[in-house]
Amino acid sequence: MKCEICNEEFANSIELDKHKEREHPMGTGDEDLEKPDMLQEQENRAPIVPGKN
Repeated sequence: MKCEICNEEFANSIELDKHKEREHPMGTGDEDLEKPDMLQEQENRAPIVPGKN
């Protein structure tokens, strides 16, 4: 099994899970799923033009 974050190899999924908890506690992957949606919302907003009220 290979860690998708750092590419380190592990014998099984249990060892990989322990490694992720220890070395990449914020890198579960689920947090990253929201980022593209949030970025897309920002892109769809009208630009702020200084001096126009």
